[in-house]
Amino acid sequence: MRKILLTSSGFENKRIMEVFQSLFEKKTDLLKALFIPTAANDADAIAVLPKCMND
Repeated sequence: MRKILLTSSGFENKRIMEVFQSLFEKKTDLLKALFIPTAANDADAIAVLPKCMND
């Protein structure tokens, strides 16, 4: 089964982070993720990309 979590705010919200971590049986640092910054279409949004990628 594939699991997916979509968020427009990354892990700014602690509850989103908890739900994400609960989706998997193994440690989250062993997982692979696909990061698609479709909303990064202006200078302010692009400036936040490094923080989102670190999340």
